[in-house]
Amino acid sequence: MTKFFILIILLNITHFRRISAHNLTQCSLSDTQNITSGQFDSGNYHHDRILYPHGYFGLVKSYINENGSEITSESHIRGCSCMNSTLKCIRRCCLDESLIDSENCVDRFDKPTFHGITKNEIRIQGNYKLIDHEFTCAGKEKFYIVSNEFVKIGEDQTIYINNKGSVVEINYAHYCIDVNETERTLLVGVCHKSYDFIYNKFLRFRFLGIEMLVSVPFFLVTMIVHAVIPELRNVHGMSLMSYVGGLTVAYLFMGTNKILGTRNACLTGAEPCYNLNFCTVSGYIIYFSIMLSFFWLNAMCFDIFSTFRHIRISKAPKKKFLYYCIYAWGMASLLTIITISIDASNSISDDYKPGMYYTGNCFLSAKKIVQFIYLHMILLVLISLNTTFFVITAIKINRVRSETDKSFAKNNNSSHSNPNHNKDRFILYLLNWSMELISWMIDGDSAWFYVTDSINMLQGPLIFIFVLCTKHSRSLIIKRFKTV
Repeated sequence: MTKFFILIILLNITHFRRISAHNLTQCSLSDTQNITSGQFDSGNYHHDRILYPHGYFGLVKSYINENGSEITSESHIRGCSCMNSTLKCIRRCCLDESLIDSENCVDRFDKPTFHGITKNEIRIQGNYKLIDHEFTCAGKEKFYIVSNEFVKIGEDQTIYINNKGSVVEINYAHYCIDVNETERTLLVGVCHKSYDFIYNKFLRFRFLGIEMLVSVPFFLVTMIVHAVIPELRNVHGMSLMSYVGGLTVAYLFMGTNKILGTRNACLTGAEPCYNLNFCTVSGYIIYFSIMLSFFWLNAMCFDIFSTFRHIRISKAPKKKFLYYCIYAWGMASLLTIITISIDASNSISDDYKPGMYYTGNCFLSAKKIVQFIYLHMILLVLISLNTTFFVITAIKINRVRSETDKSFAKNNNSSHSNPNHNKDRFILYLLNWSMELISWMIDGDSAWFYVTDSINMLQGPLIFIFVLCTKHSRSLIIKRFKTV
């Protein structure tokens, strides 16, 4: 019998050691429940027919009581009770002993004499759980009441509220529900900053989508002008068309997705935001198109650099352009194939997968590390290369100018007729994509994020102005139309 108890103790120690390697990362301690009686298997934890994957359970030494206070306890296993596919949570604003006023919970001074809806009469149907902890906003922020303005509570516990004719979605961590015992109505409490900012974020998100679609006509005009004017169909001009073509496809899909994702009909559940297959396919199309534009931009910068450094790749323009095509299309295709393969792999954690098909973003996962690995790290390398090309080219141009402007003009290649234009384009390209990097580094909730992102979204008008509104381009356009 003694050996049996020793065996049980050893098994428990082994069990807890295996669990100790897992931490609660996907929810706060207040949103957990004790699941010690469950079973650990293959990196997951099973309790009461609910599966808790990595990050959704962990070994802890405390818990949150109904008053919202953290209580020290013996080591036990807790799981995210509100973050799995089986059980969803709704928070109550106040405890039974307190009433809700316009901004906070207040203690009862006397017992109510009326007979209205009480907290005990709140009925939760379906796979939902009512959290009894008193709700508090982050940073001691107050919440205010939105009465009879909510549309529905979604499957992801997000609540949808009607505001000024638009539907605003509030994450479950930023709202609570309660009752008005006098008027027998359900109340929704929303944190001040969350409500105001999320509504503004909703509008700004749609605005970014509109900005993207505004750029598309400018991209198309730029490509058409280069296609119909022979003097612009040189290596650099064809490369520019390819670069702009990649941006056109990326901006068209991204802008459409942003606007579709903010429609009232999809937020209220009247219709889905996206078709899942369309969302996944468009995500990979956007990724490929952005990668294609990255590498075409790199090819253009190298082309200008090689011209002024007299690096001879090939004397034949068509052959040189073919080399650039193989490079840009090949690298974009390779990276997209790698991205798809990693997404489909079962051996890589979801935390490091691109997440095109399961995050619902219709693009990369919103996690910073994922965006850096699959997008911004590549962009950072290419921007560094392009900046190097720019600096070396600028030094060469200034050196040649100091010797003789006439000699420079004679030796200048026809595909790069004005060094000032090339310098301006270099600065434009580097500025635009540098804004993308800055946007990634800035907190997405910051107003500066939308400033830097807007500059990047308006590449269409900027490229149109810097490329087609120059004196040289205008003269070629006028000449072309005069001959028609």
